[in-house]
Amino acid sequence: MTDSPAFPVSPISAADLRTLVEGGAKGIRLLDTRMRADYEGGHIPGSLHCPVHELSRRDRELPPRAETVVVVGDAGSRGRAGGVFLLMAGYGNVLLLEGGFAAWTGAVETGPGLPLSSAHPAKPAGWVDPPKR
Repeated sequence: MTDSPAFPVSPISAADLRTLVEGGAKGIRLLDTRMRADYEGGHIPGSLHCPVHELSRRDRELPPRAETVVVVGDAGSRGRAGGVFLLMAGYGNVLLLEGGFAAWTGAVETGPGLPLSSAHPAKPAGWVDPPKR
């Protein structure tokens, strides 16, 4: 018997993630699950922010399930918990930044960053959402 979790989240090294980010890889979303103060104090440019404890209630704002989502957290369990949530929610390709944000050596920006809702393209002019059931 192993200690592996029921929903293992594949790791990605900071060096590999930096190569992808700096290379402008398409179809990859960075999701930072740290607390707001930590995120605003410094985050990977272009990353979306949603504290791990808000993921379930903000499910509709998360990136499309067809995209690869790289979860950025602290070096502890917050990032892993976010990754497991995404896997359980039907995301097929979820990666976890090894070592959390502290391992990141690339560019960093501060402040509020991108709203989570920016993960979805704007609706065409004249679009009307269907009624909710």
